[in-house]
This record gives sequence, structure tokens and C-alpha cells, in this order.
Amino acid sequence: MKNIDKQIGILLFERIQETIENKTLNPKEKIPKYRSILDDLFKALTVDANQYISGLNARSIFIFNEYETPKNIVDNTHTLRKFANQVVHETEFQPTELDDKKCVYQLAEVISYFSNITIPSKIQEYYQLFIDEIKKKTAFKRPILPTYDFYAVVEDVFIPFGEIEGKFCVLTCNTDSLGVIKLKLWNNKNENGFGSDLSVFGKIVEPYQNIYVTNVKKYKDKEDEFYTTDKSYVVLEPDYLIDAKELSECRQFNNKSFGKYEDNPLLYILNRFTKGEITDRIMVGNIVGKMLDDIVTDENYNYKSSFETVMRENSFGMLCIANEKGTYDRSKIQAIYIEANEHEKQLKQIIQSYKGKEIILEPTFISNKYGLQGRLDMLIDYGSESHQKEIIELKSSKNYPGTNIGLYLNHEAQTMCYDLLISSTYPDRIGYNSILYSSAPIEEKPLRNVDAGKKYLSKQELLMLRNRIVSSELKLARGIYEPFFEILSESFGPYPKFLEDLVVEFKSTIENLDETLKAYFLGFLRFIYRELQVAKIGSNDSYNKSNGYAELWKASKSDKIENYDVLIYLKVKEISDDFHIKLSLDKNIFSSVVNVSSFRVGDTAILYPTPNPDEIHPLKSQILKCYVVSVDMNSIEISLINKQLNKNYFAISEYWALDRDFRETGYKQLLQQLYEFVKSENRVIDLVLGLSRPEFDSSIEIPNNGLDEMQFENVKNAVRAKDYYLIQGPPGTGKTSKVLVEIVRNLAKPENDIMVVAFTNRAVDEICEKLQSLNINCIRLGKGDKPYYWSDLAGRLKLDELNEVVQSNNVFVSTISTFANSLDILKFKKFETLIIDEASQVIEPQIIGFLKYFKKWIFIGDENQLPAVVVQSENDSKYDDAILNDLSLKNFRESLFYRLKKNAIKKSWDDCFGTLKFQYRMHADIAEFPKKEFYKNKLEESEDSQREKIPNYESYNNNPINILLTKSRVVFVPSKVDLRSKINDEEAKLVAETVKHIATVFGDDFNPNETVGVITPFRAQIANIRNHLDNKLQDITIDTVERFQGSERKIIIVSFAVKSTTQLGAIQSLNDEGVDRKLNVAITRAKDHLILIGSEDVLIKDKTFKKLIDFIKEKNGYLLNPLKVKSVPTDLF
Repeated sequence: MKNIDKQIGILLFERIQETIENKTLNPKEKIPKYRSILDDLFKALTVDANQYISGLNARSIFIFNEYETPKNIVDNTHTLRKFANQVVHETEFQPTELDDKKCVYQLAEVISYFSNITIPSKIQEYYQLFIDEIKKKTAFKRPILPTYDFYAVVEDVFIPFGEIEGKFCVLTCNTDSLGVIKLKLWNNKNENGFGSDLSVFGKIVEPYQNIYVTNVKKYKDKEDEFYTTDKSYVVLEPDYLIDAKELSECRQFNNKSFGKYEDNPLLYILNRFTKGEITDRIMVGNIVGKMLDDIVTDENYNYKSSFETVMRENSFGMLCIANEKGTYDRSKIQAIYIEANEHEKQLKQIIQSYKGKEIILEPTFISNKYGLQGRLDMLIDYGSESHQKEIIELKSSKNYPGTNIGLYLNHEAQTMCYDLLISSTYPDRIGYNSILYSSAPIEEKPLRNVDAGKKYLSKQELLMLRNRIVSSELKLARGIYEPFFEILSESFGPYPKFLEDLVVEFKSTIENLDETLKAYFLGFLRFIYRELQVAKIGSNDSYNKSNGYAELWKASKSDKIENYDVLIYLKVKEISDDFHIKLSLDKNIFSSVVNVSSFRVGDTAILYPTPNPDEIHPLKSQILKCYVVSVDMNSIEISLINKQLNKNYFAISEYWALDRDFRETGYKQLLQQLYEFVKSENRVIDLVLGLSRPEFDSSIEIPNNGLDEMQFENVKNAVRAKDYYLIQGPPGTGKTSKVLVEIVRNLAKPENDIMVVAFTNRAVDEICEKLQSLNINCIRLGKGDKPYYWSDLAGRLKLDELNEVVQSNNVFVSTISTFANSLDILKFKKFETLIIDEASQVIEPQIIGFLKYFKKWIFIGDENQLPAVVVQSENDSKYDDAILNDLSLKNFRESLFYRLKKNAIKKSWDDCFGTLKFQYRMHADIAEFPKKEFYKNKLEESEDSQREKIPNYESYNNNPINILLTKSRVVFVPSKVDLRSKINDEEAKLVAETVKHIATVFGDDFNPNETVGVITPFRAQIANIRNHLDNKLQDITIDTVERFQGSERKIIIVSFAVKSTTQLGAIQSLNDEGVDRKLNVAITRAKDHLILIGSEDVLIKDKTFKKLIDFIKEKNGYLLNPLKVKSVPTDLF
């Protein structure tokens, strides 16, 4: 029998009790919450499973099969899950009070069994009067249909051998609608090799994986047996999305058989490691795409204008092309202008043929049936009265296929994937699918039909190709490397001619890795694929983790609201010409749980219509990708990525929803960086692995421009470094504002160009502003409206002028992500030095690939502050390998900065790292605890003001809150545990009243960005605090600790809002030395006052929190909640 930790069981029962005691909820709202609790139970039960199991059904089946489970527990689990799904997905269905009681009974029984905890009496009382009705059994009725489409969990796979080997395979499937069935997948190929072979799926799928199948029939004479037909589709893990275009590139000509194709899933894996070159062909394609958009949307279309727009938006790529041989060549751009213009006639004629129809440009669709996503070039919509929608895919290649060939196979495959996507979104859709070869003359018919609707065989094989890719990536996430090593084999399969050099290079590079580098490469390969899997479909490593990006369509409305992942009831108020859209709410964004915004400026998101706002179905229409521009009390402003949308589209619905988006490009960057690193010269590899000691030129001397002793020493060492230097900067020590800019000032010379990168936009903003204030000119890569931004320069300057500015500038600044995506700059600009700020927040594969382009690297960070954001669990990212352990690499979630420093300490390389000592932020009383606990007493105050006595604010003593500001610089107020998880009303009320009092005390000097900030670990508590806060004080920052790193306030208030010890892990981040990095960052944001509020009984279960609370007690800062302490008139005594 498998059991969960009793603390988790107690917490799950508390959540049931919290739900049933909430009088504002009806059964329709309660039952999805019960399903969430059940889901969390089975996540906890499968946390140690050696494979990822996606979804509640698969997890429960795994547990029931692996551990003998009583039938009543199995039945209760499945009945509750299915009924809750019906409640969630059938809008009109209204469950009764009896249904509610039955669900509570079933859930409580299951939790009790797996936790060995007796069901609490209050929960038993909730359903006890209805127990006889609850226990009545309902007979199962299997629906009778001509064909069946269904999702299922595979319990077992049978592959026959002998004479019938290869004829079929049999899957034992657990389905919601049909129960447990046998599904026979046939090999329908004839003696000539024509037909589909679905039996190969048996060699791809594994037990407990999810599948989606269509057009399945039931054997008439067999009760539980079904079979596939020649029109059946079979999809592995349909929530794991694969891009349609990238999938289609794996369809290649079979050189041995003219006109036939061969699908090569290994090309998909190989392409993840490579970044396409910026070429004139790509630039022509961008211009032709822009021409198409402008011809459709702009009555005053002008080719020159379209070209200029693309040139400015792609100025980076244009400079790469123009500087191909080291000097600026205008003729390259002129040639692109002439070639792209040759497509104009064909585009105009084709668009004219669709006059009167709605032409939708670049719509994005997702299918959770076929596991595909993609962005079309054009969708022709014949109007609401018709189901006709036509797909047109634009191809601008100069080498278009002749009319005797008709279509290139990969282009045809891409269009068939789009056909699947559109049929998934619009099941009744009819219409043609075409490819537009815009370079083909009119007489050669540039618009060519793809008969995708009837090509079941080709689409079956495309989906099987997709299944192989998904299976390979999920195996790599588990450290099963066979799919990767197949790339190195002789049977690699067909690939396009232009990839020949890459294939040869890749095989040679990987085959020649030494033992150490191979262990490093494979370890990070597994780590990155694991990150990708968790980001896409989630994990079972913790009972409270989500389903990754699949949460977009899998999570119920109530779950999304509860987790603050969605904004609903949004109305479109304003749409600018560049598609900045202002969305408003009927009421305050923080006044209702359904519209508490956890979106921040810069977040990527998805906007979709909700004609009935009580339902949210994001996949029933095109996906509008966007990013958040601003958020205030009553509205949120977003900017659409697709600027070609017709504004009339927003008339289809009064209400809209904003959900979270996911971008896969960052994970591809990690794999590209990993591969680029192993191609580096031995010097770079040995330095990164910690095998070679960095060298220094001690003869270099520099002036001291107002730095303290340790700042100056570290700047000097950084300048003297020949290879690399590591600077640890504890909170408030001036590592960015002083040290970084002085390093730049000393190194920036005509012969020594510098690239400065940081993880966050906030840090990059700060660096640029500081450099500008010191008259150090810089260019910031990326988009922005300040004069030093690349996009601003490109918008103002001609291309040759931009080239001159780039060549004459010595300092460039960028986020790490933007720079990793802009490495082509190195084709026309050489750099000597790389400075990485926030280096402790960056995992190794984010940076190792571009280190080889610089002679020296300077890392600035602090391993005792927040680490990199990693979505997989701590246990999954650990790697016990003797070779890697010798490199001080034991956990892949740690930064290169931290590993190199540990390696240096182990090898006594004391000269390659240094630590700043004097902090300028915190009062000595606040700094005392982190100084001792986190920095081994090696931190000192440098200003007299940091030792000033606490102000008494006597005139405000009539307010009991005043004691929090006058008793001690560091205060802890114990709170009672709230019944609800991640919320504490007592803490929220005290925070709100304290902020109000602080605003009164400071008066005109109150600044929401400087005076006070509130840190809390949970989005629910952020919303709760805002609900209690006065409207005029909503401008203060209330956020998680992650959003506070690098900033400071005079007063910091922390609301922990924990109710059980199981939540302590969520609010902590421990490094190898046991330093709680989240706690360190939280308490070191405060300059003058630190106020901590939380449940003492829970917090003291952790040794660091206990030390902190004991420390505060010693300093007389332990205070009872002043809002609860009864006041006594002082004038009576």
C-alpha cells in the first residue's frame, strides 16, 4: 500500500472543510475544487514514480495497478473524477446538493485510505444523513455509436510475435466513456506498401501514457474490444504540443524511390541544437510576408514603404547581410530590394481573387486532440453563414516546384498539419487548402491546391511522426539517451542537402567528446529536456504543481481563478493602430476573487473571446498572443504580437479572457548554447569546467574613483583578469551601481569593446541608466523608446548610419535572452570582455555557448540570494555522477558563478574571486541577523546613519500600530493559522493598517516606490492584501520575493501566510550551505524597518526561521498583533 505524508493528508482534509464551509459556493462551484484536491492527492502519491505520468486518470491508474487497492477506493476515485469532469465541461449541467455530498464522501474515503487518517467528524457530519442515497450504485451503460473518438490512458501494450508479428498491436485502454477496453491497432499496408501501419504505435507508447484516437469501431461480437480503421488517427500525449512547421520539415524525399517520402523524427531533435543563419533568403521571405500583409490591410499599399518597415524592424539582420565580408556593402541590400519586389504581381492577383471575403492574417491555433500548434499565413473566412474556411500557406522560395511536381513534400505536410488544426478548432469546417508559391509566374499557377481533407494516410503518418518525436523527448527527459545517439548512427535517415555540413559536424563533435565533456553534455541534455517537459505538461514531483502550459485547456475555470492564472469578464475599451488594447473591468481589478491580477508588465499572455463568460474555452478560436503593457486598478493594457488582425474581430464577443502563455524558444536556446559550448576551443572548455586556473596581469594599475576598499580591490582584480573573475556582492554593497560601472569605465576603450548582460530587464535598465549618468555611451539590444535602444536607433537612422554608430560604440548592454538570440552581431562586431550581472540567477546552459566569443568574463552575483528559476524539482535536477562531482557540479539548477566559486575554494584559487564587504542599505539592527546567518559575519555597515537610534514618532502613539515602528527595527508579529491555504486574513488586515499608518506618518514624504513594500510568497495573499488596502495606497508594490530582488524600501513588511509545515518548502530556497536565499532577499530589502508577520507555530519548525524569531525576541521585537491588543487609557494611571 502506498501512503502519503500525514501532513499532506491533514492539509487535504482542511481544504475539503474550507470548501464545504464556504457558504458562497454552490455545488457547481464546489465540485471542481474537490477534483483539484483529488488531483493533488495523486500527485503526492506519484511523486517518486520513475516516469512522468500526465493527468489524474493516468496517475490514479498507475497507483491502483502498482499497489493493490480496494475496489471501493478505485470506484470512488473514478466516479468522482468523471462526475467532476462532467460538471466542469457541461455548462448547462447543474449538480444537486446530494451530488455535492456524494463527492465529499468519495473524496474523504479516498484520502483517508491513502493517508491512514480518520475522516474528521465535521466532514462526516456533512454527508452522514445522505449516506444511504450516496451508496446506491448506478449501472454503467456504454454508448452505442457507429464510430468512437476518445481520450484514454494506456494500461498495457501487447505486441504479437511469430507469424502475426507486425500485423497489429493491442492496447488495454482506460477510458471515461467506454470503461476499460482492448483496442487493436492494425497494420493496413498492402503488398505494395500502400496504406497505414498503426501497429508501430505499440513500440512507441508506454503504460500510463495518454492517447487520443479517432474513428474507432467496436467488434460486434466482442463486448470490450475495438479496432482502428483506415481513417483512424492515434495521438500520443496530445497535451504535448509540437509545432506544425518544425514537424513538417522532418518529411523528406526518399532518394531510393522517386515521388515517395520518408519521415525522419531525428531531424526534429537535431534542429533543436541549431540556430538558423540570417541570410538574404530569410530577409526576402520577411519582406514578401510584409507585402502580403500590407496588400490585404492597407488601401494605400506601397512596396517601398513595406520594404523600409521590414528593413528597420530587421535592421540587425540587414546589417549582418551587409557586413558579410567584414565591410558594409550596400549592394547586398539593393539586391534584396529587387528580388522581393518580383513577388508583388502574384500577391496582388491572388489577393484580388478573394475580394469580398475576410482574409485573416497569421492566425495561431492549438489542438489538444492532435498535439499540434501552428501559425498560418492566411485563413480565408467566408462568413458566419458558412462553414467554409480556406487555408493558404505562403512560400517565397526562389526555387519553387515546377507544375509537373506541384508541391514540395514538406510544404504539403505543413498544410496538412494546418488542416488538422483548423478541423480541431472548427469541427464543421469545409474548404480548400493551398500553397502560394509567390515567386512562380502567373502562367505557372502559383496558388496550388493541397487535397489535405482526403489524405488520411499522409496525416496518419504525420501524426505517427509526431508520436515518435514526443516519445523521444519524453525519454530524453528521463535520461534515456538512445533517441539522441540515433543521430550519430549510419541509419540517421534522409535530410535536406543544405544540412549536410551540419550533420557531419554534429556527428563528429559528439563522437569526439572526452569522458568528462560527454558526462557534462548528457547531464545537461537530460536537465533541459526535463525542464521542457515540465513547462509543457507539468510533473508529478509535488502535489501542488500545475500541468504546465497544458493548464491553458486542462484547468477548470474555478482552478484558474483560484490560482490567479486568468482574468475574465474583460471588455475591450480601446484599440490603437498598433494594437495596444485596453481591457477594462466592470469593477476594481482587486475587489473580487475572479479578477485578481497576477499579471505583471512584460508578461506574455493569450487573449481569447468568451461569449458566455461563465465558460472559458481558449481553443475554440484563434489564439491571440500578446504581452502586458500596463496594469492598474480598473484595467489592463496588452499589445498583440500579430499586428495584422482586423479590428472588427473584437466584435465577436463582449467579454474576453486573458490567460498565461508559454514560449518554447528559450528552451531551444539552452540546447543551442550547450552544443556551441562543446564546440569551443580547449581553453574555454577547461576554464568553464574548472580544470584550468584563470590568470591575471598584476602589473595593471587603475585609479580609485570614490570606491571603498573592497569595491576598489575587486574592480582592480576584474580589470587585471585575463580569463575570468568572480565578484560576490551581498545586499546593498554596490555591486551594480558602483563596481560594475567602474569595471566598464576602466575597460571600455576603442580596442576593447564590452558586452554587459543581465538576467532581468530591471537590472539592464539600471545598468544603462547608471552608465548614461556617468556619460558612458552604450547601446541596449532590444526594443524600447530611449535613444540608446537598438530599436530606437534603427527607427531614426539609415542603415549605413546605424552601422557607423555600432562600429564606433564600445559598450553594449542586453538581457541574456536577447543577446543569446542576437549572436549574429558577432559577425560584424568583435568584443573583448563579457560582464554578467545577476550571474547567480543564471543556469549554465543560458551562457556557456557564447563565452567563447570573449577573451575574458567577469561574473557579478551572490550565491546567497535568489537562484535561477527552474521548474523541475530539486531531486530531479540533482545528478550523482563522480565525474561531474569532481567539477563541483552536483545540481544542474545552480549557476556557473556558484560552481566556479565552489571549485576555486576547493582548489584554493583565492585570487579568482572576491567578496564586497561594506553594505550601504540596511540599518545595523536589520543587517545583524543576515550578517551572522548568511555571510559569516563578513558584512559591515559603512555609514553613521546605519547606526542611528529608532525614531519614536510620539505624536502618533494614539494609534496602536505605531508600536511596530518604534519598539524595534526588526519586528515579528505572530498570527493565527487561517483555515484557507495560502491566505491569512489577520495578516492581510494588519499589513493594510500598517501601510495606512506609515502613509500617515510620512505624510508628503510618502513615496510608494521608496517608502514601503510588502512581500508575500503567495499570489492569493497578494490579492487578499490588496482587497484590504485603501484605494489611494494601491500603488505600493505587493509581490513575491522574486520580484523584489535588486530593489529596496525604507520599510519592508513580510506576510508569510503559511498554515502548515508542508508549505515551508514553497517559501524557501536553500543552497548547498543551507542558506535560505528567499528569506535572505526578503529581509535584506529593508533599509530602516523590517516587519514580519506569520504563524509562529508553523515557522519555528524550520531551524532558520526559529533562529530568526529567537533573535527578534532577544531584540525586544516580538510583539502581539496591535489590532487585537485591548488598549487601556494611559491618563487613568
